[in-house]
Amino acid sequence: MDDMSKLHYFPCMVRDLLSSSTVELMSGDGFKAYWILLCRSWLENERATLPNNQAKLVALARVDATKWDSIKDEVLACFRENENGRLYNETLLTLSDIQYKKSKAGSKGGSKTQANRVAKVVASESESESSSEAEVKKKKRTAPKGAESFTSKHGLKIWGRSLKAFKVFWEAFDLKDGRADAIDPWVKLVGNGDDIAVELASAIIAAAKAEACDRDPVRKSPKMAQGWLTSRRFDDLQPKEAPKPKPVGKQLTDEELDGAEEARSEAMKVFEK
Repeated sequence: MDDMSKLHYFPCMVRDLLSSSTVELMSGDGFKAYWILLCRSWLENERATLPNNQAKLVALARVDATKWDSIKDEVLACFRENENGRLYNETLLTLSDIQYKKSKAGSKGGSKTQANRVAKVVASESESESSSEAEVKKKKRTAPKGAESFTSKHGLKIWGRSLKAFKVFWEAFDLKDGRADAIDPWVKLVGNGDDIAVELASAIIAAAKAEACDRDPVRKSPKMAQGWLTSRRFDDLQPKEAPKPKPVGKQLTDEELDGAEEARSEAMKVFEK
C-alpha cells in the first residue's frame, strides 16, 4: 500500500471534464456520486482505488441504496477493476502515479519534469474524450430537405431509418418521459440517417419490450431510456445460450426470454421496406 496522506490535491482540467460525453450524459445525482468517489479514492491507502463492495460504495458516495441502484451503472462505467479486485479510474490512477513520484522527487527539476508529464497525460485524456465526442459529431449529418426529424436535448437531429427505428423503440420502451435525452445515446449506438446497425437496433427494440413488461409499476424512479441505453441494459435482456451468467437480482424466465426473441424477430420487420 502507498501512503497518499501527503498528496492533498489532484489536477482537475475543468474543460476536459465537462466536455466528456460520459460525464455529459450523467444525471445530476450520478455526477455528484462520481465526483465524491473520485475524491475518496484519492485518499485511500491503495492509491486512487475504491473497494469493490456495493454497500461500501453506497456509504462512500453518500447516497441511499435506492438512489445508488438508479445511478450505479452510469457511475461505475467510469471505473475498472484491478488485479486486486479494487475499482479505479484510469485517468486518476495515472495522475496519482505522477503526483506520487513528484512528491518523492522534491526538487525544482523534478517538479518541472513531472509537470510536463502531467500535461502529457491531460492531453492524452483530452484526445481520448474528444474522439468519443467526434464519433457523435460525425453522425450529425444534415437531414434531406423536407425529411422528418427529431432534435435531441443537445441539438442532434435524428432522421431516416434511425428515426423510424427510434420511434418503434420508444413505443416499445413505454416510458414517455425523456425522449429528447434518449436520442443522443441511441444515435451513438445505432447510427443516424439511413446507414444504421439494423441488427443492433432490432435487438434493442426487442429488449425494450422485455424491459417494459418486467418494469415494476410501483417503483417511483424507473430506469429512464437515456440511462438504459447508455449503460447497455439491453445486453442483459438478450436470449443467451448456456453457460448462463451468474444470477444477479431478478432473472427473466424461459417464457420471457422466448418472448424477447419473438419481439426481436418482429422488430426486424421494421427494416424490411
